Amino acid sequence: MGSFSWLRADANTNTINISFGDEFTCLIPKEFGGGKITGFYQDYGHIGFDKYDYENVKYDMYELLAFWNKDMPYPYEEGKTVGDFLEYDGDFPNLKEIDKYTDNNRDIGIDIGCYNKNIEKLKYPLKLVSVNYGKTHTYEECLNKSFTDPNQGCPCTWNEFIDEFRPQYLHIGIYKLLKEKALTTNNYTLRTKILDYLHFL
Repeated sequence: MGSFSWLRADANTNTINISFGDEFTCLIPKEFGGGKITGFYQDYGHIGFDKYDYENVKYDMYELLAFWNKDMPYPYEEGKTVGDFLEYDGDFPNLKEIDKYTDNNRDIGIDIGCYNKNIEKLKYPLKLVSVNYGKTHTYEECLNKSFTDPNQGCPCTWNEFIDEFRPQYLHIGIYKLLKEKALTTNNYTLRTKILDYLHFL
């Protein structure tokens, strides 16, 4: 059984997606403090700091997505913004941790960023990258976005992704990610396979 997950926004690892237990970095937009969150993926959009403790998670990435895109129109209420429906205590939190309001805010994040066509429209989409990439790159320097993982969080190498998913159904953003991998990998066989695959788009 799979779970909510995303493709990586960098091409520096052997797997193309984020899977349960993976250590990764979530880059933070400069407008919301910049920097990064590095932790382990605990399924269903959750980040935790203990690989084996999936109950005590720290952040919900769908909730973060909703707060980062608070100014965009809310798709189901004309004349309203996402921020009109967010719930929290005190001042506006740039990095809100999981609490009693998370379920509501998470649902809003799913409403605006669950599908690739929606992700493309976001001012501040998620950019989930490898730990090493996150050490040297900011949110603004990362040109790719993290699109929905068609493999549902099950570990997937670049080779497996190409074998499993037909190229004509790929979002253009995933095409760009694959092209980046082809142009940066030292594996000639993989480079050729990706470029042949993209030829059919």
